[in-house]
Amino acid sequence: MPATRPRAALALAGALLAACARPAPPRPSIVVVLVDQLRADTAERHLSGVMRLAGRGVVATRMRAAAPWTYPSVIGLMTGLYPQQHGAGGHVEAKVLSSFDPALPLLPKVLRAAGYRTAAFVANPFFQDFNPFSRSFDHYDIGFVGYQGSRIGDGKGVWTERMFADSVNAAVRAHAALGPPRGPEFTYVHYMDVHGPWGGAPFISEGLLERTGLSPAQRAPGSPVPWGPEAEKAFYEAAAAYVDQRVLELYELFHARYAGNLVFIVTSDHGRALLDDESVGDGLPLRRNKRSLHDFNLRVPFVVLPGLGVPGPVRVEAPCSNVDVYPTLLDWLGLEAPHALPGRSLLPAFRGGTADGARALFASVSFDGYRSEAVVQGEAKLVRWLEPRGETEKARRVYDLAGDPRELATLRGEPAGLSDELRRAALDHGVRFAATFPGLSPEQLERLRSVGYLR
Repeated sequence: MPATRPRAALALAGALLAACARPAPPRPSIVVVLVDQLRADTAERHLSGVMRLAGRGVVATRMRAAAPWTYPSVIGLMTGLYPQQHGAGGHVEAKVLSSFDPALPLLPKVLRAAGYRTAAFVANPFFQDFNPFSRSFDHYDIGFVGYQGSRIGDGKGVWTERMFADSVNAAVRAHAALGPPRGPEFTYVHYMDVHGPWGGAPFISEGLLERTGLSPAQRAPGSPVPWGPEAEKAFYEAAAAYVDQRVLELYELFHARYAGNLVFIVTSDHGRALLDDESVGDGLPLRRNKRSLHDFNLRVPFVVLPGLGVPGPVRVEAPCSNVDVYPTLLDWLGLEAPHALPGRSLLPAFRGGTADGARALFASVSFDGYRSEAVVQGEAKLVRWLEPRGETEKARRVYDLAGDPRELATLRGEPAGLSDELRRAALDHGVRFAATFPGLSPEQLERLRSVGYLR
């Protein structure tokens, strides 16, 4: 009997050594599907298939964007930085986009350095080659829309019959068919169907045409639909239901491609004003689609669909920002962030831990004559509107989001410390990348520097 004990001990030691030598499980592949201009409440109602799946994964119920329009919001998601830090935005007085520093550590660049192969399929013209976004991917397809460079508003030359998700998915499938994965992959898909314009959209049915009065001349690609509020809402919701099925197609494709070892995220960059969102409360110009920092522009969906290693079912009820996506994914993969970030990893909350429900979340906009900044802490929200040049405050509002979720009436008093939180959040947090405006005159550039937009 005594002789068996050393043998048992040796066997146990051998098993432990074998376990230590066993290679770590492969890192999951990452898929981020961004549905441009999709409100959180619309996603809950009209992305029914996605939300059913998400019920077995992760749902963050109080996600906000750090900017109310696409370009700074997406770059914030891809860097974990606020707009005043990453430099991707717009001219404070004109409809011209900035470019950002090529050294900006975008998520695809960080993942490429960690051994990921990266691809993007983008139907938004803000991410053409006037800025470095496209150059951070191994494969980049933006052939769904026309070229407008850093200009904004060239709709006739931009929107095509290929701008919709059926064309985007076809390109994704064709790329995947080139061969099996040779390691972990990161794929970014940016849909424009919910954003519109909707002329020529594949989801237009005869019933939708009858309900909204769309004429045959308005069915061509790029044509606007009637801008009555009811018609706009009907097309918006029909587009969301259409995208729901296209997202499920991609999930099925990638789940099979990676044998379930994936993190599949569905989110948005900002919301949209619908029906009377712009006319209630203070009304225009303080409540403006894609310019104001009201929650109809900031509240966005965020879900992680089921996959190996994805916890669930989990509902994260604490406030969070899309600048948290970057640190969350790096944490998930065991990668270090390249510098200090205002965003925080949500992974502990995904895995059953608690999240800070009292943290301050910042958002801002500085573009085309509109400057504003806001902070949300708990259920209190402070918004201040500024003159385009300088720091003169045009208006200030404080809202109780618990009792007044549509932000219709400002509070008379301001919670202690809220202004201090706004000032702290608006800093560069020790990290700031330069913005440039190709083609602007020296006088225009100097005006930007005078209001602190460039340094």
